[in-house]
Amino acid sequence: NSGRDIRFSNIVDGGSALTMSAARDIFFEAAVGQFARIGNLIVTTFRNWTSSAAISAASISQVAGTGTTTFNGSLNTHAATVIDLNPTDATNTRY
Repeated sequence: NSGRDIRFSNIVDGGSALTMSAARDIFFEAAVGQFARIGNLIVTTFRNWTSSAAISAASISQVAGTGTTTFNGSLNTHAATVIDLNPTDATNTRY
């Protein structure tokens, strides 16, 4: 990413993994894995991460962040132990 936001305005589906790194913000404005669970969702760096809808993935990992992480929908993975959010690098994590 070259200093811009990453914004998904439509549903993201499929069995593939999704890894993102953003200098600014990441937005999921529609469901992730609504009809077909995605593979591992990994966010390596970002300022703010906002998900306005449900996320269904094999696993959800937040490696680092400098701002706020906000989930306004449910988080669904294969098992509860595969949601790994690193709140020490983000100022706030809201579920």
